[in-house]
Amino acid sequence: MSDTVKLQPTVEPWYKHRWPWLLEEIKTRTNGRLVLSVTTVPELGFTGQELLRALRSNLVDFSDIVAGYVGGDFPAIDAPQLPGVYKDYAATQKAVAAWVEKVI
Repeated sequence: MSDTVKLQPTVEPWYKHRWPWLLEEIKTRTNGRLVLSVTTVPELGFTGQELLRALRSNLVDFSDIVAGYVGGDFPAIDAPQLPGVYKDYAATQKAVAAWVEKVI
């Protein structure tokens, strides 16, 4: 019997297409000492706000969060997505880069 619990998604989740390079890169760079397991928030039983709290309390090490789900608990996450703030795409890119550097 194994001590590891592995959750299996019922549908092909988006992260199977978005993050496989990260999983492989970390495994390669650590010579297999670190292997990440990725799952979806609903499979963990968390809402967006609960996931944010789990991150803050170090229960979850890292996460990809949809800003719209946690804006009420972390308003700064919505800043780069405010409609009408930027005059064009280049200005948006510059602002988002500055935001990421300061906030993330």
